[in-house]
Parts: sequence; C-alpha cells; structure tokens
Amino acid sequence: MFGKNIRKIVGANRFWILPLLEGASFLTFKLNYFAHKLMYFVEWCPPEPTFVDRYSNLSYTWIKTRNPMWVERGVFNNLLIKKNGKVLDLACGDGFNTRNFYSLKAKEILAVDIDVGAISKAISKNSLNNITYKIMDLKKDFPHEKFDNIIMDAVLQHFSPKEIKMLFNKIKLALNTKGIFSGNAIAEVDCKDKKELESYLKTFFKHITIYETFYPDRHNLYFVASNYPFSKNNFFDYKLKK
Repeated sequence: MFGKNIRKIVGANRFWILPLLEGASFLTFKLNYFAHKLMYFVEWCPPEPTFVDRYSNLSYTWIKTRNPMWVERGVFNNLLIKKNGKVLDLACGDGFNTRNFYSLKAKEILAVDIDVGAISKAISKNSLNNITYKIMDLKKDFPHEKFDNIIMDAVLQHFSPKEIKMLFNKIKLALNTKGIFSGNAIAEVDCKDKKELESYLKTFFKHITIYETFYPDRHNLYFVASNYPFSKNNFFDYKLKK
C-alpha cells in the first residue's frame, strides 16, 4: 500500500523529478566515462596488459569508437550455451563475459585463467553464486569434469601448434556427448587464417562451422565445434538434432 502511494506521488510530480534525475544521470555518466578513460590510458601504457578490464570497454571505448566488436564474443557464445548447462570458460580474463553473457543461461560455470590478477579482478567485480573462478595453467592442468559447453576466446596465440592439439584433445574429452566447443580466434594472431583454424578443429571434431567478422584492425574467426550434429541453417539457431 505504501509503495503504491509513493508511486502515485512520484507519478504526479514526474514533470520536475525526471529532469533532476536526468541531470544527475548525465553527470554520473560523464564522470564514469572520464574515470574509465583514465583507467584505459593507464592500463595500456607499456607493457601491454595481460588481460583487459571490460568495464573500460563498456564505459569508454565503445562510446568513443562506436565499435561493437568487443561484445561479439559474449553474444556469440551465449547463443550456444545449453540452458541450465555446465560451462567451462577457458582464459576468462576479468570474468565480464562469464558473468554478463553466460551466467544467466548456465546452471554452473567454472572459469579459469593463468593470470592471478585477472582472477582477482573477476572475483571482485564479476562474482555470482553459480560461477567458480580458478587460477589454472592450461599447459599443465585441465579440469577433470564433463561440460555441456566449453568456451575459449583469443587464446591460441599463447600455445605452440603441438600445445594447441593437446589442448583441443583435452577439450574434446571434457565435453558431454552433445557438448559444444565455441569461441573466437584472431586471424594472423591466434592462427594464420580460417583454413588453419579449421585444420586444428577437424582433427578432433566431426562438425565444425566458422564465421568471420571484419574490422579495420581485426579479422575475427568465430567457431562452433562438436562431435554431435547441430543445425547450421541459421546463425541464431544452433539446436542440436534429436
């Protein structure tokens, strides 16, 4: 009852309340933009950071450049996550995508990264009850569990060809029968091109699709791989066949 009365009072006076709130919102928006601009500048002073604080992308670089590339990974992988599934996020960085793109659909997520600073920031900024963050060197260790989805973005540049094959084999073995491996590779950084990425994947997975996006400074390769057939008719419809 009290809440309804408050809403009526606010509604009757919105003509002067809204401008005040809009003004306050604009000021905090500008402050947030400036703070993240400074953060981004400091972050990218040499040497380059080992991981990126995605809130700087959200609050500064996206607004400045209008370039939506940084959200592609999260959106792409989100489309493929099994509802209430178990997800492994490899090289999760600051956990922004883990929390804001994957956690709503997944029942539980194990997110790992070799960088102590990245995991520390992930825990402080992007923690949720269904996410477990863990420090892990994928060259030496790998989770001994089964997953419905395994996600890996822009990681291959840190592995030799032999190590990539070893990693992909571990990923294959860690997937459930209908499990999906998805993610992103940067052409000429993580691999030479689409053909090379496909050659790595087809050694371990029977069903593969790779999509490409192009930007002035980056050529992205988004992949889906599984040993169980999936529909490829529509980018937004990767429903496993019954």
